[in-house]
Amino acid sequence: MSEVQPAPAKSEKEIKADKRKADAELKAKKKADKKAAAEAKADKAAKEAKAPKTTNTPQTNAAPNIVKEPVMQPIVSPPMPISTDKQAQLQALLAKYKADLITAGQYQTERTKILAEP
Repeated sequence: MSEVQPAPAKSEKEIKADKRKADAELKAKKKADKKAAAEAKADKAAKEAKAPKTTNTPQTNAAPNIVKEPVMQPIVSPPMPISTDKQAQLQALLAKYKADLITAGQYQTERTKILAEP
C-alpha cells in the first residue's frame, strides 16, 4: 500500500508571490474589461452616427403639447352646515380656549350653546 504524502507547506515567500500574481491577474482582467466596455461603447456610438434617423412623427416647428390644466382637480370642501355668524362665534371661543382663558369644560358648554341656537 502506497502512502500519500501531504504536499509540503508553502513558504511565506511563495505565498506572497502567489498573492502578487493573483493580484496582477485580477488587475489585468479589470483593465481588459474596461477596455472592452469602452470599445463596445465606441462601436455603438459609431453605429448610431451612421444609422439614418427615422421617426414616425412629422417634423414641425410647433411647441410640444403642454397640459395647462392640472390633471387632478383640488377637492373643494362642502359649505359648513352652520351660519357664518356661528362660525365666527366658534372661532372666537376656540381662540379663548387655546389662550387658556377658559377651561375645557367651559369650552364644551359654550360650544354646545352656540350650536344649539337656531
